Amino acid sequence: MTKYLVLTSMVLSFVSYFVVINGGTEVYPFFHFKLYSQPMGNKMEAKEYRLYEIIGRDTLRHSIEAIKSFDKDAYAYFLDGVTNDILRNKNKAENRKRLAAFLNYLYPNHAKMVVVQETYNQFELEKDPTRFTKTVLIDDLF
Repeated sequence: MTKYLVLTSMVLSFVSYFVVINGGTEVYPFFHFKLYSQPMGNKMEAKEYRLYEIIGRDTLRHSIEAIKSFDKDAYAYFLDGVTNDILRNKNKAENRKRLAAFLNYLYPNHAKMVVVQETYNQFELEKDPTRFTKTVLIDDLF
């Protein structure tokens, strides 16, 4: 029974993919979902928080990856959670200290760091990797 469900899911995902790239709407509601982690639903827009380091007049974008004792998901969820709490003024001073400790732990010799929200459409990003907007959310960390 399980193999039939997996096969059906794969077929419906492929059908949805081809319908969407040809301008239609998705057929299979789980097409855009990363089940159990980072679901987008059928929204075409995704938002992620990223750390950027300002070095002189240049910026260095730190990718979300496994580093030290954080795996990729733990890194992303921590950054997302603490940033949202700061933006909502929920224990703002405490969360700013947590974010500063996180940055000092992962990047001990860093220059000035900012938290940036990147907004993009996954299908447009596949065609042009530079097609996303950046909004600086927290720029006075250090």
